Amino acid sequence: AGAVLVDADGRVQARGGRVNLWTGDLRHVHLPGGHFDYLSAACLLVRSSMLREIGAFDEGYFFYWEDVELAFRARAAGWKLSVAEDCHVVHEEAASLGRWSAGRWYLLFRGMSRFMGAFAPFPRTASLVRLCVHTVTMLRHGRCAPVRGAWRAVAVELTTPPPPRRILEA
Repeated sequence: AGAVLVDADGRVQARGGRVNLWTGDLRHVHLPGGHFDYLSAACLLVRSSMLREIGAFDEGYFFYWEDVELAFRARAAGWKLSVAEDCHVVHEEAASLGRWSAGRWYLLFRGMSRFMGAFAPFPRTASLVRLCVHTVTMLRHGRCAPVRGAWRAVAVELTTPPPPRRILEA
């Protein structure tokens, strides 16, 4: 089960999220009762029996997307995702690395590219679509560091062996 993540003012950041395997896009779900592809590991309670069955976090991820990958494996094995609506946790998003730092966006895109390599029908296409959208959005706002980090990450991922492919049941 996941918690409702809120900012310091109590505004909901996320209850979980959705992933588009065609475009590499990840979106937080803010409203209760929504469908989730993943729950944030910022606050997560899981059964030890689930971890024994599907394994723990994939160590190939660092800092971002490891929770998404774990949730996809859990759902593929028949486990259900839920949010404890009465559990609100204050989460200062991007506090560790800085919202617009090249390092943060490097890790985000490294995780996204690795995840797409394992789960997306056309992984490189999904990564490149997300990279192009990100680049245009960031440059439109004059933010170059996030673009540098993202491009570096995708270049690294495209030149390293892909993770094992995971086939999801429809």
